[in-house]
Order: sequence, then structure tokens, then C-alpha cells
Amino acid sequence: MNSILLEAKSFSLPITPEPFEKYFSGFEFEYLPFDNSAFNDPFNGKELHGYYDHKNGKVRILYAANCPRTRQRFTQVHELIHFYQHLDQDFLADIEALKSPVMQHKLIERIADKTAAYYLVPLPLLRAEAMEKPNVLSLAGVFAVSPKVIEICLKDYNLTLKEQEYEPPW
Repeated sequence: MNSILLEAKSFSLPITPEPFEKYFSGFEFEYLPFDNSAFNDPFNGKELHGYYDHKNGKVRILYAANCPRTRQRFTQVHELIHFYQHLDQDFLADIEALKSPVMQHKLIERIADKTAAYYLVPLPLLRAEAMEKPNVLSLAGVFAVSPKVIEICLKDYNLTLKEQEYEPPW
């Protein structure tokens, strides 16, 4: 993910899907909200947050309109990762080697979740921002992700935040 961002001519925080889209030459992307109240994920029965479809070089990424904006952004990138997974024949072969469809689904989702988090909160930018905003809520605001995504990235990147010292108002 870091190399995709390094190759991008420019980007700013919060990171959008566009730098990653450029990785897919020949495809046109469209992001559309949908009402997910009538949909459940067929693998786990939980609320469906997003999905993608593609046809004739057009990729539609649909995301739940009733979720917070941070969740919508995460879902958009998560579904973009699924599209990438769909195109990666080596990845698909590795997944198919797993016997259990449940395990296949869990691994596909876990990889999409982690990759989306690392894309939206890349290590070099998190390290730099954490020096100026050493708390989870501030960082979540800067990267426009949930505090949970920040916590996951901090843990996975083996970063700790320096606690802000409390200064009384008087």
C-alpha cells in the first residue's frame, strides 16, 4: 500500500480511493450509496456494508448510506481491495487451496480489512501525525477513520502514543 501512495503524484489527508484507482488502468470507478436495511451478508448474516460489481471496464462500489462517513470510506476502500483480489490469480489460487468456504471467506475479509486500514492510515503518515496529535481520537479525525482503525494500525505497526500531559485550566 505504501508503494501505491509513493507512486501517486499527490494526495492529502484523509486519503481517498483515487490513488489506488490509478493502479487499475482501463477501469472506470463509481461509488454509490445503497440502502442496506434489506440486505445481510450471506456468509455471516450480519448487516451488509458494501459490495462491488464490474462489467465492461466499469467498477461500481456500493456502500451503506446509513453508516457513519468514516465507515463509508473504509467500506469503499475495502471493496476496492476485493476488486483487486478478484483480479489476482495467485491470490485466488491460494484461497481456493483452503478446503473450507467459511475459512476462505474469513481470510478474504480479514485481508481486505487489514489492507484497507493500512491504505487509509499508512505507517509513515501515522508516525508523523502521532508526534503532533498523540491521541487516538485526534488521529482518527485526521485520517477520517474510526478510532478502532487507528488502534489496529498502532498495534500492527508497533507504535505507541506518548500520553498528552494534562494541564489544568488555571
